[in-house]
Amino acid sequence: MIQKILYLIPSCFFIGNIKGGGTIASLLFCLLLLVFKLTDIQMIMIFSAVLFFSAVSIEYSDLFKGDDKRIVADEFIGMTVSMLFLPKTLLITSGAFILFRYFDIAKPLFIKNAEKVKGPAGIILDDILSGIAANVLVRTILWAV
Repeated sequence: MIQKILYLIPSCFFIGNIKGGGTIASLLFCLLLLVFKLTDIQMIMIFSAVLFFSAVSIEYSDLFKGDDKRIVADEFIGMTVSMLFLPKTLLITSGAFILFRYFDIAKPLFIKNAEKVKGPAGIILDDILSGIAANVLVRTILWAV
C-alpha cells in the first residue's frame, strides 16, 4: 500500500505510464495555471509540495531505478519554475511551455551536467535548470518586445 502511495506523486497520478508523459505533465500544469489562475504564491506552494513529496518518494521507493521514465513530476516542477513571476497569459504560457520542453529534451549547455548528480536531486535538477532557462528566455523576449 505504501509503495502505491509513493508512486502517485512522482508519476503525477500515473501520467508517467503514458507515452509522452513528460509533455502531458507539463501541459497539465499549464492548464491548471490558466484555468485556476494560479498566483505566484500558489505556484511556489505547489512547487514546494511536489518537490518534497517527489524527492521523498523517489528516495524511499524501490519502484524507481534512476531517472525512470515514469517519473514525470520533475516536468511539473520545471514547468512551474518556467512560469514563476511571469504574466499568466495563454501566449506567454505557451512560449514558456515550448521553451521548457526544448531545454528539457535537448539539455543544452550546463543542463546536461545536472543529470550527473546522484539520487532524486539529479532527477529533478535538470528540470529546474530547464525551467530557469525558459523563464529567463521568456523574460528576455518580453523585454525586447
